[in-house]
Amino acid sequence: MSLWLVACGAGPATPADSPGDGDEPSASGDPSGDVDPAAGDDDGSTKRADADGGGKSPGKSKGLPSSCADDSEPGLCVPPPDFVKKLCAGDYPNVALYMFSQGTPWTRGWLAHETKAVNASGGGSSGEKMKRDEELIVLRKFEGSSPGGIKVSGNNGGFDAMRWDGMCVTLDASEIYFDAPPARIENARIIWNRIEYDIREKLKEDDGLRKTYIDYKNACRGVTVGAVTADCEKLDGVLSRTLAAHLREKGGFPLPSKLPE
Repeated sequence: MSLWLVACGAGPATPADSPGDGDEPSASGDPSGDVDPAAGDDDGSTKRADADGGGKSPGKSKGLPSSCADDSEPGLCVPPPDFVKKLCAGDYPNVALYMFSQGTPWTRGWLAHETKAVNASGGGSSGEKMKRDEELIVLRKFEGSSPGGIKVSGNNGGFDAMRWDGMCVTLDASEIYFDAPPARIENARIIWNRIEYDIREKLKEDDGLRKTYIDYKNACRGVTVGAVTADCEKLDGVLSRTLAAHLREKGGFPLPSKLPE
């Protein structure tokens, strides 16, 4: 996608860029709970601490939209415009996981070719390279220029979409396809320690996720910024893909406490 203006933003973090996997809540009480990767129960056992709204199925949230906007284009189901504006202007990785979970009505699309992740409609941009076949949720369609006034290169307008990491991206209409999912669905990297603590504990009740998490934790034990091992980076990717596949197939991501406002 060619844009007349490229937004700036921080690049993607490596596993050590965030201080750990957040296996324990932070002392500040922040539900994101950033801590050392090696923290937590070595046997992977979970501590029951249900989040507010935990266990609610997608579509029943009072704080998040659950049905298509009235002005959705034919064949698309997108959230209301005011919600999209707030979502893309902020940082809501847990909301993204909730919206991507199985059972939500939002239109999914997949990236047709590699491109840079640029948000031209307001909010931050990572600028990282997106992989072909990356799964996206369509947030809105526009003609000619994005809501931020940025023109795209194609003649058919474009889309604002959300990635699995919660970042919004602006794409030319030719850069996203809808006919059928690819054989291997890609997803933006999900950073484990950015998931709210109570939700992480709930997710680890699944045997498969818990095993993958333990492998990741052991590989990344004691890492610091600039000292990420190849095994840690590999298992970080495995955990991200495993979590995306779990939510895509089974859903069950609890309602986050931090919502767009």
